[in-house]
Amino acid sequence: MKKNWLIALLIIPLLALIYRAQIKEVNSGDTQFLVVGKTANYRQDQNSSFREMLNYHFFAEIFVKAGGKITNGTLSNTSIDIMNFEDHPSTLETHGGRYNKEENLNASYPNGEYLFRYIEKGDQVFHIPVTLTNKDDGQTRIPRPPTIILKQDGNLVSPVAINPDKDLNISWIPFSEGGVDKNGLVDDLIFAVVGNCLGEKIFHSGVPFSGLKYLTYNDNDVIINKDIMDPGGFYQVSVEHAVMDTNYVGNVPTIATYAATSFLDFNTSGEKTGRLNCKNTPLQMDKGQTDRNKASSNK
Repeated sequence: MKKNWLIALLIIPLLALIYRAQIKEVNSGDTQFLVVGKTANYRQDQNSSFREMLNYHFFAEIFVKAGGKITNGTLSNTSIDIMNFEDHPSTLETHGGRYNKEENLNASYPNGEYLFRYIEKGDQVFHIPVTLTNKDDGQTRIPRPPTIILKQDGNLVSPVAINPDKDLNISWIPFSEGGVDKNGLVDDLIFAVVGNCLGEKIFHSGVPFSGLKYLTYNDNDVIINKDIMDPGGFYQVSVEHAVMDTNYVGNVPTIATYAATSFLDFNTSGEKTGRLNCKNTPLQMDKGQTDRNKASSNK
């Protein structure tokens, strides 16, 4: 019996060294970055700044480089069943349950190491860990929900009376929980997305590690070009504030995130052009919108 224990004590550290060496040697050609996170989703009222809680949620994403290909993705943790990613040319996603309370979310998806497994071109298999941690003495790391503010010509405008002949300024309350990344990879992020009534995304503020512009906690607003809006139309905007822990595994950037997203509908004035056949309430453009009917294609 003692001999078996001695063998185990020798083998376990050796396996750990091999595992760490394999992680350092990760050399991906197709992965842009990986994300695992917990988020809270809210619906902002059109006539006030009141934000109604929709759900707490667990998710993970694999972002694919331009020209890359990733398939057969899974996510695993010792406390959950293996989760499968939906194959997609640019972003593979997997979604967990939705809950009314954060403690129920944490009970189902505890913090710890989550292992991504997927296949790139050339049948190269990757195993990459990303860790969700409590860094605030067990307190929530999910930010307060953003309040979305709409302006045209520098003036506040009602979400139910947007002029489609003028650019739309979308801003939000300061991201007070956001800050500089101590690892120097990417600061805490803000995402602004606009969708039409069919749930199709027609504007996105950008993502990191793409070489293109994106928003961080220091940004205050985005400008939506009038050309994407029609008279008499029904639209929707989401703003997400995301606190992040960053890392590199080999050459793959990884993000563990704690985020809050607010959704707001807005209507344009004027006579409907008829380009889109829509009802008064837009379809779901994001799976966090559990209060909306699903579109044929959404996040």
